[in-house]
Amino acid sequence: MINKSKIAAAAFLSAAILSASVTTATAAGHSAVSQTEKAYSVVTNGKLLDDVSAFEEDGIISVQLAPVVKAMGENIEWDNGTQTAIITKKDQTIVKVGANKSVATVNGKEVILSTKKIDNVIVPSSARATSAAGKLFVPVEAFKNAFGYSVQVKDRGAEKIIMIHKSKDKNKDEEATTPVLKGGKLDLPYLTPKDWVPPLVVSTATEDFWANNSILEKELGLINGSFFNPHGGDQIELAKIQVGNGNRKTDIAQISFTSWYGSKSSVNVNNKIPYLGREIFKFYLPNDYQKLFEIVDQGLTGNLQTSKFLDKEFSFDGRKVTIKKLGNGVSIFISKKK
Repeated sequence: MINKSKIAAAAFLSAAILSASVTTATAAGHSAVSQTEKAYSVVTNGKLLDDVSAFEEDGIISVQLAPVVKAMGENIEWDNGTQTAIITKKDQTIVKVGANKSVATVNGKEVILSTKKIDNVIVPSSARATSAAGKLFVPVEAFKNAFGYSVQVKDRGAEKIIMIHKSKDKNKDEEATTPVLKGGKLDLPYLTPKDWVPPLVVSTATEDFWANNSILEKELGLINGSFFNPHGGDQIELAKIQVGNGNRKTDIAQISFTSWYGSKSSVNVNNKIPYLGREIFKFYLPNDYQKLFEIVDQGLTGNLQTSKFLDKEFSFDGRKVTIKKLGNGVSIFISKKK
């Protein structure tokens, strides 16, 4: 069973967070690490944000508040008189975060923004919300303490990957979170590990990203409905496929690959990728998925070297499909139906 409460959604952490990073900010009273020394990428619910700033001071990372809560679908307002951000969550929880404050209020109750460990004892930290250049920053732990989100921070060389996603309700029916996988056939020329049976999608996409996200988790076993790790388990940093929502105004999906297969001559766990890719294409393009699969399968090598179909627009099943090379990966954008 996938333990969804431990999953951080987001965005490719294999070679491929698609080479994007966020701006490093310098807040008043803080000497932030320069962009050349440290880069930050912020991922929320499987979406890599490109409009968020971050900095680090005394080992505490602070992240711009507004872009994150907006990406979560929460409402945020700014009270200039009190220098306070007022966030109304979807469940009507009211969170107030004031500049230069080390606590937030959640429905009127004070909650510490950040903690630290002294002699193996966790105690409140004096880290505060910081206002700089008209932006409010909070310690990254505040997204967990005050907002109830799940937070993970991982190092990738000189870059830090900050993954923030909505925690799942542990009290929901466990059966609803258990993937119901139906087996497909090993009919592709890619040798997969013994006894592995490719999952088979039986539904078709809706025009709602989150509904699709739930279906892909249940039927294809994608981690948090977004990631495929060919090694098994829920480590999204090993994922080779990510399903995001691309441009929210125009796209229903952005399917990103950091590899297409492992070997054409021997058994390899990465040889599962074309099977999963085909099923994801089928989910969004039930009539024309094979056309897209053949284009990708014939055009990509294992390490994604190709130029045959990049930046070309196709029309399948009433949707526009565009394939782009982004950083270390290839992304396929599938539009909403008009």
